[in-house]
Amino acid sequence: MNKTLSLDNLEFEGGIDRSKKWMPESMLCTSYLSCYQALPNEVKLRFNQLYAVALCEEIIWFKQEFLASIFNQLLALQYSNDELAETLTLMINEEQKHAEMFWRLLKLADHKRYAERKIQLVPVSYAQTFGAHLCEKYPDWFIFWVLIAFMMGERSLDYSQRYQLDNTLEPNFKKAHGLHQIGASRHLDIHHDLIEKFYRPASGLKKSLAAISFKIILQAFLSPQRIAKSLCFQLVGEFGRSIQNNLDLMVKELPTLRKNTYFINKNYGKFALPRLHQILNEHPELSGAYHLVAQDLSNK
Repeated sequence: MNKTLSLDNLEFEGGIDRSKKWMPESMLCTSYLSCYQALPNEVKLRFNQLYAVALCEEIIWFKQEFLASIFNQLLALQYSNDELAETLTLMINEEQKHAEMFWRLLKLADHKRYAERKIQLVPVSYAQTFGAHLCEKYPDWFIFWVLIAFMMGERSLDYSQRYQLDNTLEPNFKKAHGLHQIGASRHLDIHHDLIEKFYRPASGLKKSLAAISFKIILQAFLSPQRIAKSLCFQLVGEFGRSIQNNLDLMVKELPTLRKNTYFINKNYGKFALPRLHQILNEHPELSGAYHLVAQDLSNK
């Protein structure tokens, strides 16, 4: 029996514990950098908390602004048969429930910042907005969206599992990511079906365009400088300019993550995202993206 998230009885317990980390440190990309480790403990804790908030924003944007918009367009353009239309409608409803849950969590974590439901910490670039618009407008042409959807789905499943394995985390953040796991395996199967429908039978030109786009997007995930800079700005506001130089050095160190085999294997490797690796390995045009995440840890 497939479970779905219910918001009827969703209650977060008390307030947010600000003495605890809000996400597993292994999920925090900067934790793999020497400049981050040199920061004072209180700054590292706050960076962890802010990044956990940014992750929630990222999930919300992906579900509400990206995925739901594409699914609605597919329904409007009647690309789907009755069975797929029913599946897409179900996915839209469930993704909206997940987004609602994370909005509630964000408001609990920072009532003032999220009094109005707006993305605050994750910078959404023009290129990101334009790319999302192309996928929404022409979902059968700009098919890299199915690869992004699959990666994000498997990544969310991995993150939810890692949250549940860490008993030191803030309880409400752990609860939300645990609930996010409900239906995640089924969603991933649906994303795989969408790859079979839209990507596998596509022309060579469409696949080549998708491969180039997905590689660029994956590189951004491997070195998320815009988010890091945004969070550093927040930290300077909270701790003062005395930490500015250390944070600047950390941001400059971020591009090295693309060659950090431990970081990549832990967060994007074949054990973290096995089904994505299989898909990338099956399609020759995706070899560029595959080699970004298939780095051999034994060579280090």
